[in-house]
Amino acid sequence: MSTAPIEIVTPRKHPVPDRVLRTLAKRLATALTTSVSVTGPIDVGPAADEAEVGPQLSSNRIIDHLIARDGARDHPPRRWVVAVTNADLAAPERDFVFGEATVGGAWAVVSTARLQEDDDEDATLDRLMKETVHELGHIAGLDHCPRPKCVMHPSTSVLEIDRKQAAFCDRCNSRFPPASRT
Repeated sequence: MSTAPIEIVTPRKHPVPDRVLRTLAKRLATALTTSVSVTGPIDVGPAADEAEVGPQLSSNRIIDHLIARDGARDHPPRRWVVAVTNADLAAPERDFVFGEATVGGAWAVVSTARLQEDDDEDATLDRLMKETVHELGHIAGLDHCPRPKCVMHPSTSVLEIDRKQAAFCDRCNSRFPPASRT
């Protein structure tokens, strides 16, 4: 499978360490057979920084900023953008989200806040990889999958993330848009 090139950014105010972003980039490049760059940190603008929902940031506002930052885009987009933040995220009618994406668009955000394992950076990176691939699946137009091991299965807890693989099941892989797969 091959996707559009991917750009990973991190918000200046709620950053993820560069070594974590670079490790994620290498894993994504291998798993999705595409080029992945790490840029930033970026300012997500006052609308996103001030859109706190209690102690959390609004995932919608961060995505809105990414869209505004990029301006008008060709369809299909030339690259996909994923913001990775250490801020806890919320979305309308949800107490928290691990991530969010524009389905069929080009932008996503993923949070490490609830993925972190105190003394196990490998577990945190595995979870971050799964959630990032999940959001990239939404960018590619995939819905949630009923198969618990598929990366597109929805997760409401870290335990559910841990049970998933970091890959699409055969069914989801076959539904990947033709322009996004090999």
